[in-house]
Amino acid sequence: MTDAAGGSDPPAPPHAVVCVLGQTGAGKTRLAVDIALENGGEVVNCDAMQVYAGLPIATAQASAEEMRGVPHHMLGCVDPTGAVASDAVAGGDRAPGSLAGAIDVRDFRDAALGVIANVIARGKTPVLVGGSDYYLRAVVSESLLDEGEDARAVESSDEDQDDADAATRKTKLDRTKGEPTVGPNDTRDEAAALAAHARLREVDPVSAAKIHPRNTRRVRRYLEIRDSTGEPASEIFARRRRAAADAMRFRSLFLCMRATNDELDLALRRRVDAMLAAGLVRELEAFAAKAKARGASDDARGASQSIGFHEWGRYLRARGFEWTSGEGKDGDAGEGEDVDALRAEAVEAMKADTCRLARRQLRRCRRLERAFGWRVIYLDSTATHAGLRVGDDAAARSAWAKDVREPALAATVSFLAGEDPGGGGAAPSEEEPWTERRCEACDKTLRGETEWRSHVEGKRHRNRIAALRKKREGKHGTRQQASAES
Repeated sequence: MTDAAGGSDPPAPPHAVVCVLGQTGAGKTRLAVDIALENGGEVVNCDAMQVYAGLPIATAQASAEEMRGVPHHMLGCVDPTGAVASDAVAGGDRAPGSLAGAIDVRDFRDAALGVIANVIARGKTPVLVGGSDYYLRAVVSESLLDEGEDARAVESSDEDQDDADAATRKTKLDRTKGEPTVGPNDTRDEAAALAAHARLREVDPVSAAKIHPRNTRRVRRYLEIRDSTGEPASEIFARRRRAAADAMRFRSLFLCMRATNDELDLALRRRVDAMLAAGLVRELEAFAAKAKARGASDDARGASQSIGFHEWGRYLRARGFEWTSGEGKDGDAGEGEDVDALRAEAVEAMKADTCRLARRQLRRCRRLERAFGWRVIYLDSTATHAGLRVGDDAAARSAWAKDVREPALAATVSFLAGEDPGGGGAAPSEEEPWTERRCEACDKTLRGETEWRSHVEGKRHRNRIAALRKKREGKHGTRQQASAES
């Protein structure tokens, strides 16, 4: 379109959306509803599993009470057994198209964009809530799907990093930064790790400065990226950050809900107990029976892999639901299995898996900043959970208002007004270059403050320093000499 002077009209500014990310059980739904109520918004689910119908308890979908009258979309709108479901119970629209069976991220993206367009057309603010940042990324940015080989290489390196992070925990860790230390008997492995890291330092010094040499899987993956693409991963990441900034479909505010591991673990275990009391087992049995009766294909098995379902596979098979996939102890359940024991096993597995998921989600939120340059505001609900744990509802409400609701609403109001939303709670520790320090006494190179502190406080280092001191003072071996003279 041209104006009266014959020039082109400037492009319309992108619409604003508020995105609530973060750890499961930390309070994403509650915050999203708070924001929607205060800003005339509607909630759009971007969780990969909550889109499926038939498992509202297992996938922790918002209840009508939790929605507080706010329309919710893309929630329980796809029947994984093959039929198209409606999300009318959530007060929202049916997802566009005929979504049925298992859907992938592109199916979800296309449907969600139609829903968001309808919300904006009604003059409302879309509030996107995602436990799966992958689905939310696909919605808000054009650059994160259908990319080239370099992007896929880096994406898979991110996935490997989750595995590497888990493997690193098997070594000694600093509880606050997760820095590994090399054990005293790891000489051969250390030599190989240092050699690989030395090569990474040659071909990608930026990445090498941020990856500990003992994180061998990540070092190896970054070398593979360099070999397969001909470019350092750090340069590919930088290009992706620029592309992501230039290809945003919406002007987006990112709010991340988090809590400390100790407090959130307890809250998640309580939540699983509440799910059981609400009828989780009956829901799973009904879903499995429906899928079996319909002769559901492997499409439905996709939903059964969600946390809250797959841990119950062995129990459900023992109960006669042969269609069911899932985990438990190795092997299939057979006749004579102790169903009560399988139920208890499934409960504990579900609690453990949920806690692990929460940790992984926080790492992925930090990755959004590192890989794509997105600014994320962190909000901490630890004190809220602590109050709920001890039954102090007044303290929990006060903590929620102070630590979460008020700063989130202030950021949202500023953002929607086109202003800088400001900072937020403290982010998880950023990935910083490793600082090498040399212990001449022990002839050892240490990387990172935690390794250094662990080394200098260790018995072997203290003994070495004491021996050198005695040697300087001429006292080395005096105890043995005195014993011999006596």
